[in-house]
Amino acid sequence: WYLFVASILIAFLILFMETKSIRGALFPLAGVGMSIVWTLGLMGFSGFKLTTMMVLTPMLILAVGMGHAIQVTRRYMQARNEGESNVHGAYLALGFTAVPAVLSIVTDAIGFATLASVDISFYKAYAYFGMFGMFSLLITTTTLIPILMNAFPSAEDKEAANNEEKEPTDHPIVGYAWERKLGEAALWMTTGMGRLVPLTVVFVILATSWHYTKIGEGIEKFVADDRPFTQKLKLAATSDELDIMPGVEKGIDYAQAAFKVQSGPVQDIFHLNTLMPGVISFSIPLRAKKPLLAECDDAYYEKYDAADEAGTALPPKNCYDPDNDPAQGIMNDIEVIDAIAKMEIEIRKNEFIGFTASYAQYIRIANLLLMSEGNKLDFYNFEIPSESFLKTKDASDDRDPNDIISTYNGLLDMASSAGDLTSMVGQDYNAGVILGFINTMHPKETHAAMLFLQDYIEKHKNDPGFNKVYFGYRNADASGDTGEIADDTSAQYEKPGIGGFLGATEATRDVTYENWIMNPLGTAIAIFLVASLIFRSVLMSGFLMTILGITLFAQYGLAGYFTSMESWSGNLHFGNLVTLSIAMGLGVDYSIYMVSKLRDEYQRHGNWPEALKTTVATTGSSVLISVIVLIGAFIPLMATDLGNTWGLSVYITEAVLIDVFTSLTLLPIMLYLFKPKYIFDRK
Repeated sequence: WYLFVASILIAFLILFMETKSIRGALFPLAGVGMSIVWTLGLMGFSGFKLTTMMVLTPMLILAVGMGHAIQVTRRYMQARNEGESNVHGAYLALGFTAVPAVLSIVTDAIGFATLASVDISFYKAYAYFGMFGMFSLLITTTTLIPILMNAFPSAEDKEAANNEEKEPTDHPIVGYAWERKLGEAALWMTTGMGRLVPLTVVFVILATSWHYTKIGEGIEKFVADDRPFTQKLKLAATSDELDIMPGVEKGIDYAQAAFKVQSGPVQDIFHLNTLMPGVISFSIPLRAKKPLLAECDDAYYEKYDAADEAGTALPPKNCYDPDNDPAQGIMNDIEVIDAIAKMEIEIRKNEFIGFTASYAQYIRIANLLLMSEGNKLDFYNFEIPSESFLKTKDASDDRDPNDIISTYNGLLDMASSAGDLTSMVGQDYNAGVILGFINTMHPKETHAAMLFLQDYIEKHKNDPGFNKVYFGYRNADASGDTGEIADDTSAQYEKPGIGGFLGATEATRDVTYENWIMNPLGTAIAIFLVASLIFRSVLMSGFLMTILGITLFAQYGLAGYFTSMESWSGNLHFGNLVTLSIAMGLGVDYSIYMVSKLRDEYQRHGNWPEALKTTVATTGSSVLISVIVLIGAFIPLMATDLGNTWGLSVYITEAVLIDVFTSLTLLPIMLYLFKPKYIFDRK
């Protein structure tokens, strides 16, 4: 909480230094603060907890709201400088900012709304509370700030109200020298040779991102693949099989996603990993393909006895006779137990797999205790009592290994209570689990361990013993044991999933792959459609998409940079993925305000250079101030040990810096070159 308070104080100080007014610093924060309070109140009312993930929601509302609040505040102050009355200044502030504010907030809400399509609970919570926060900004910033300005006039306003008002001017009065210089600099960088400056900056951003994402390698692999284009496109967009940006790691190191690597908790985990063979668990459930038979009832025995006395054919037996039949269940089958034991031995040879355990371990211990003679343990007997083991000890040993296993299980039943070993074996001995630990949290290494386990299962699933069981789960229940997804000859075949924390790690990786392109693409399409309808111009929407595309690719480039540094607080894991769509919605805001003001100025005077200078000196300077306030507010978050909070601040900061630069330079260049009717058609 103290970091959030520090962010608010920094924002207040920057606003006060800029506006030289308590009102100019306090009222924007009051408007945004009201939205934050409403959103937190809704979270409390609906029972949502402010987790380390959800704590980002207030910061995102602050990030979006400050831009709108500053635009409204500075438009009011501009009107007052032009000689408007306090009331009319508030009216103009509301009138001139309402339309771009509505469009901007709608695009921000779209950025949040697309998160609801992701099958992760906190994404959906982000979406719902984020949309509520965005739409509340329409009330708290667009309307509340002018009301506050009018309700609490400054001393100058009160004095002016008692005297004659200044005559309103037709031309805006640009207040500070730096604002006029900013307008002149923007005009120079958007005309003549000055255009080389923004174009060079954009080229450097794209080239750097190209390098770190390794998109060239991805495209080369995509082109070389001989599968149908549509299939390749689907694989490239939703899986790692044809990853077009292999330099961007999409997996997650949960420790570093939660805390930065230098923090105490992560260092403690590193130390713990040196004391025990692994910190991430995995589990491989095993279920019998054949269900247990029900015990024979009296009716069956009566038919059996009658047929036996009459010397006729015995009735078909579809039940279990506990007195005469061997014990049921795969955990009474020596082939299954032996296959499990061999699997444990093999998978422990993998460099990323540490300790493992299964019911086969109990059988080994029981065999050690019962086969050893005298009081001294003979560890030669620490084996599964298979036929080969028995023959090795005594060539004449003709005991049935299944009977030995059943005996050991009987001893277990007598020596334990119900549920003692349910983590290893089912109560009916017809199901079991192989447990283990992974000795790494590195996202590439955990993925390699997962593939190793799945490949081992695929290779040995038809071996003696394993051909009697189903592995893992392909969906929420055992229904995935059959059908096309369980048929390895089908195109819909899915490898069985691995449980435990390793399974959760892999699942979030899969979610990231499914959404790292599709989610921002959905956001872009939605923004494109909304902007096209409001601007009534596909060309204008295309300009916005160009700026969004540059920012988005730069975000991927930043993720690629953190991947190359193996900084797993900053790679594109699912916790950081949320920032992409949100940053896209946030980035459009600046361009929308610029376009709206440019249109007004050009319609007013018909002179492009003057329209651009005035726009940049007024709206553009407000955009720049809002970015400075935003970055200043995010600085404390960069100092926190929370990895997800740090990641949000870094990604959003990069996005807004690129957005404000392209909005002030690249956008005017495109507008002047293509001259869309929305701006240049004076009526």
